[in-house]
Amino acid sequence: MKANILALVVCGFLLASVPVYAETIDPGAPVNANVQALSIVIDENGVGAYKVKTGGVTTSGKLTFTIGPADGFPNVLIYNFPTLPDGSQLMTQDSWLQVLDASPLGPTPGDTIHFHGATLCFYSDSQNEPQAQFADIGLPAPPPNALVATVPEIGPESSNSALYKATNHTTGAVATYLIISDTPEPATFLLAGLGLLAFTGIRRFAR
Repeated sequence: MKANILALVVCGFLLASVPVYAETIDPGAPVNANVQALSIVIDENGVGAYKVKTGGVTTSGKLTFTIGPADGFPNVLIYNFPTLPDGSQLMTQDSWLQVLDASPLGPTPGDTIHFHGATLCFYSDSQNEPQAQFADIGLPAPPPNALVATVPEIGPESSNSALYKATNHTTGAVATYLIISDTPEPATFLLAGLGLLAFTGIRRFAR
């Protein structure tokens, strides 16, 4: 009897010590084993850019997007992650990021990002927007037991953003996301240029 109890205790310890995939990769971190670093800049109107380091080689470019159904919404801004130089698809695990606005009642989600394999869905609360943009369709609620991270929004209303970093704790790869929110459409291309300049300032790629 004692031997059986001891065996159960040992088995329970071993099961508890097995690493859980979701807990070893932050929301938005790349799951690809060959990705060393990643940076993404996106706004609410379909303008996005990326920079990724694989095998010591850095590549960059624009992110493409589509408008289509996701998470129960008919017209979602969906960014497509790029194909890597070796022909594989840049991937993240299914997870969520909530960008929190300050409010009298405490931080509340103003933007929601759904990382979904090879794509990223961008949702935004349309309240107090100077003009509607692609992402301004409302916010879905992450499902129960979903992997969710939060980050505060910074900057004044109508011109704010959030900076989020995610780590793959197995490979050591770090992803940096600059999420630009509440920007009038005429400034969109300017923001894209600023985003690309921000990439050149990330020294991680130079190491």
